Amino acid sequence: MAIIKCNECGKEISDKATSCPNCGCPITPATQKTKKKGSCLAIILIVFGLLIFIGVIVPSSNDKNTNSENQSKQAGNIVSTNTILPDESKENTIKETNEKTDNTFIQTNEIYNGNDVTISVQGYNSDKNYITISFLIENNSALNLGFNAHAYSVNKIMSRNNIYDMDCDVASGKKANAELKIKKSILEKYEINTVKSFDILFWAYDNDKNFKEFDTGQITVQTNNYDENIDILSGKNIYDNKEVKVEYLSNSNN
Repeated sequence: MAIIKCNECGKEISDKATSCPNCGCPITPATQKTKKKGSCLAIILIVFGLLIFIGVIVPSSNDKNTNSENQSKQAGNIVSTNTILPDESKENTIKETNEKTDNTFIQTNEIYNGNDVTISVQGYNSDKNYITISFLIENNSALNLGFNAHAYSVNKIMSRNNIYDMDCDVASGKKANAELKIKKSILEKYEINTVKSFDILFWAYDNDKNFKEFDTGQITVQTNNYDENIDILSGKNIYDNKEVKVEYLSNSNN
């Protein structure tokens, strides 16, 4: 049994009654149906509300937890990435440093003084492909001179040079900086791991006559690594007359 309101007087009565006990108004099936519809609507609203709570609010909370976990994972990834990158960067830095590190140096000093010309060593530099010796040439003569490193060796091994590896013009009464660059591939070919000394022969040309004026003779330049124990490639002795010695190392391409 359900309680309904009388359409006439508004009093609450049983839905089983055929008429209102208060005013005598008859209770029609339409009145009962309307109430039942209202009751069903109320039930539907209640169920819908529960569905919203269960299907929307609760999953929303789960979504928040899921988002929180995802954020944590992302944060973890970021931390992990930041942890790895500095190590890789450090390894690359160490690698580059090892490639560029060369503790070899040459003290600044005068290596030639003659023919009114002074030549001094200014420094030594090493990079990935070359070693470089810097010179200062002072021309106190009356001639306009050009200078070439006509021939040179490293650790007593000739370096297959080109006479224009160092080409420097110095006008009369002037000074000029010059650089001699030597390819590291040459040093590797002859298994030179530590540069201990250079032997250099400079030629000076009279630029006005395009003719050799003089040479400096062989000049030895020692590095901080210098000692008398210079390792030189050796092979099978095929000729030796005490002044000239020839050793066989290898062959290629006939």
